[in-house]
Amino acid sequence: MPRLVDISDASRAIELSRSRTTVGRADSNVLQLLQRSVSGKHAVIELLPGGGAVLHDTGGDGAGSRFGSFVNDSHFQGGWRELRHGDALRFGTVQHGAAFRFHDDSRESRDQGMLLSIYCAKGQHRSDVSARFVAEACQSLRHQGLPIFDVQLFAMSECQSKH
Repeated sequence: MPRLVDISDASRAIELSRSRTTVGRADSNVLQLLQRSVSGKHAVIELLPGGGAVLHDTGGDGAGSRFGSFVNDSHFQGGWRELRHGDALRFGTVQHGAAFRFHDDSRESRDQGMLLSIYCAKGQHRSDVSARFVAEACQSLRHQGLPIFDVQLFAMSECQSKH
């Protein structure tokens, strides 16, 4: 089962047993982090069908947390990053955030590829996204050596209603 291991305390491991694990300072989160640069509703870790996981930096409004998230040394605010076994995750800043290592020993997570999630602009419906755009996005990612095993389209209103 995938898990997060606290980098500052390796004896603290959090099993990711839900398909979506919310992360943030608010007590309504599955994983509550009290560090001051962690937003109330900072991020979501989504387990993918067939193995693997994705980190969404959502923030309270779906547009991204105030200080962002990191996967290894890659900083991002809003959007998502695929997680691989051994990746270092950080929520918030270096000085005032929380850091974990992602562990997923399953063979499936390394072999299946990734889920491509496309979030439509506010006011746009997912049916407005053209098949050509999706095909071009998949082709571009495959060209970079990133296999796609499924595509999901979300309207921002759908994304916000799930939090």
